[in-house]
This record gives sequence, structure tokens and C-alpha cells, in this order.
Amino acid sequence: TGSWARVKIGDKMGYIDRTGEVVLPCEYESIGYFQDGRAVVGKEGRFGMIDSTGKVVIEVKYERLGTFTKSRAWAKMDGKWGHIDKDGNVTTPLIYDSASDYSNSYTGSTLLAAVSIDGKYGKVDLNGKLIIPCEYIGIDYHSFGLAKVKKSVDGVPKFGYINEFGQEVIPCQYEKAEKFEGKVAKVMKEGKWCKVDESGREVGE
Repeated sequence: TGSWARVKIGDKMGYIDRTGEVVLPCEYESIGYFQDGRAVVGKEGRFGMIDSTGKVVIEVKYERLGTFTKSRAWAKMDGKWGHIDKDGNVTTPLIYDSASDYSNSYTGSTLLAAVSIDGKYGKVDLNGKLIIPCEYIGIDYHSFGLAKVKKSVDGVPKFGYINEFGQEVIPCQYEKAEKFEGKVAKVMKEGKWCKVDESGREVGE
């Protein structure tokens, strides 16, 4: 915090306050910056979190641990990924091969995080419910209500778009595709670029 200073003894880190009093003993190999009242700490190859008083609020047990976005942090345990909340409760089950941050740019039904199983990606909501099944080989953030996705069609990677409910509103049929900007997106089909609207209808070059 602003009134603390990080100190180091040997290869261990801690915090002292402005009077020199120890507020966090030098027992951690790494200490992250505070965000939303929490800081990631590492010891013996494991990670947890402390609060602004130096109290351990999330047990130092995870193999990897992210910082909070939208009050959720990705976490890795026993080789599997999910999400936890600020109290250390698991919100997304730790069953995935990867898990991303929730995007700060979105709210409501588009507040999703990407997860993957066996190289296929989907998305979970803030409560860890799988909203978009893990069936895509690539998935982007939602932009103007639609997210670009990529999947194998007869062995060939193709792009399309899904809405926040996981419905493929524009089929994966394009060789290349860009994010929606407003109500249109640029796509390439049979080597030619054009623009499509939110329904997939071509609206010009």
C-alpha cells in the first residue's frame, strides 16, 4: 500500500510501515502490487494473496495465480485452471487447460472469460457457468455483442461469429475475419474481402 515499503532479507521479501515496523515478515519469495486490496505472494513455488493488513486471505497453495479483474482471478492447481473470488472461493471449477481474465471492457451478459479443454476454447460467465462450449480452436473477446471464433471445417480453419449466448449467428465459413466495428465486420471469402452486418448479410466491400 502507499504507506508501506517492500524490504528484502536474503531472497525473501516483506513489508515495513513508515515507522520501520514490520507489517509483513520477510517470508515470501515474491510479492505483487496491491490491486483491489489484494496482492499476490509466492513462497516455495506456490502462490496466494494477502490483504492490505498483511493477512493471508487466500492460501498460498496455487501453482499460478492472476490478479483480479471484475473480482475474479484465474488460478491453477494440479495442472488445471479455473477462477476464484476475493475470498478464495472457487467460482470456475479448476478443470480446464487454461483460463483467461474477464475483460474489464464488458458488463452483463458479455462479461465472460475464455477457457479451454484439449485445445478447444469456450467461455464461462462470472459464476463459472460454461456459456459457450469448448468447441472452437480460437475465440476472441466480444465486440459490439459478437465474438469472432475459429473452428475446423472439414479440416480447414474457418472464421465466424457467436453472440453472448454462444449461438453461432454467422457461420464459420470465412478464411479471414476481423472484429465487429459498429454494426459491420470485414471478412474474406474465396480470397475476396467484403463486409457483413450482424446477421451475416454482405453489405459491401
